[in-house]
Amino acid sequence: LEEPPPHVIFIFATTEPHKIPSTIHSRCQRFDFRRIAFGEIHDRLKRIASEEGIKIEEEALFSLTREAEGSLRDAQSLLDQVIAFAGTEGINEKAVAGALGLMDRSVLMELTEAVIKKDGKKCLNIVEKIYNFGYDLKKAAADLLEQVRDLTVLKVTGEGGGAGLLELPESEANRLEELSGLIGLDRLQMIFTVLTRGYEEVARSTSPRFSFEMALLRAVHIEDVESVPELISRLELLKQKVGAAEGHGARSARTAHVAEGEGGKGAETKAVAEGAVRKSGPAEGRSKDAGRARKAGKEEGVGVEGPRSSEGPGTSTSGFMEHIRQRNPRLFKSLESAAVSLSPTGLTINVIGEPGFLLVKKDLLESIASEYFKKRVPVKIKKEGAVRKESEGAAPPTPDDTLLNDAKRIFGGRVVEDRRRTNV
Repeated sequence: LEEPPPHVIFIFATTEPHKIPSTIHSRCQRFDFRRIAFGEIHDRLKRIASEEGIKIEEEALFSLTREAEGSLRDAQSLLDQVIAFAGTEGINEKAVAGALGLMDRSVLMELTEAVIKKDGKKCLNIVEKIYNFGYDLKKAAADLLEQVRDLTVLKVTGEGGGAGLLELPESEANRLEELSGLIGLDRLQMIFTVLTRGYEEVARSTSPRFSFEMALLRAVHIEDVESVPELISRLELLKQKVGAAEGHGARSARTAHVAEGEGGKGAETKAVAEGAVRKSGPAEGRSKDAGRARKAGKEEGVGVEGPRSSEGPGTSTSGFMEHIRQRNPRLFKSLESAAVSLSPTGLTINVIGEPGFLLVKKDLLESIASEYFKKRVPVKIKKEGAVRKESEGAAPPTPDDTLLNDAKRIFGGRVVEDRRRTNV
């Protein structure tokens, strides 16, 4: 190496240049060979076919270039192999697939479409076709991964933006652009993750077909997801609606309290009227006295009712609760611990605890009540538990309890078990 003969040139080729000692490096000129660009190999094969009089379709050239993986020598060898198999006239993509044992790209496109459209049955049928034809399932999984990658590139770059990143003929790129409109970017990335793991399982499995099928079914059942900021914004909107409904309920309660204070005279009139009804002897006298009591109560703004028959359909709160149970079991469960009463002014629901879920469902309650009672029935929701606790002198809620109540109100849930430790 130090003093070679003038007619001798030593050439060392290695894929691990870092293992060559520095004493050798210092006496050599280093040339790093890299993959040849996809477009350059494609253009060179096209020129060779033109000069040799070989009629080959564009899709076939793309398949040959893709299989060469950056090596022009391999691309020329594959072209010779295809010419020996199919001749020099009208070489198409199917001829290339048959000569090289490749999977038909149309089958791969069908498989990708089936995964996107969540058609598990079609996926299994396509795997059956691939297996019976004798295609390499590991290669099929790798090709599917590549196509999902191409779809992701199209989704990120937009129409026409990923032309330099995709090694595809125009017809296949157009088909992928159509498929990219059927799926979101987040689901595409999750499918790629699932198929990557499936490819590893196929590569080392003794039953590659089964591993490939299970990976495809996992990819099929991936649902579209929403981003965390979108979920947070929806929760904030729900919280605002619940807060507005609670504020409206508090204002209604204050108004009712004022009305009750001003109606003291009416309450006294009602008591006198009830006493008159009870003291009347004969039935006719009781009827007249009850009529006068009702008239007096109406003048004072209070409702006084005499004896009434048993409750029938469309008039009883028990029947209304049964109606809700049949219509909406979840809503009925929220009303089980509440006191429901019916008055001429509407339906009143006294709730012990946080009424957040019922406030959100107030419109639904009014709709069901109007449907059952055959008329418009306003619904009032009162929080009796908080008033009772304050009157009893209960301790104010802790920050943890406040956070728990907010969560119950926002999500409309209930506490099944509290595992917080209080002895620390």
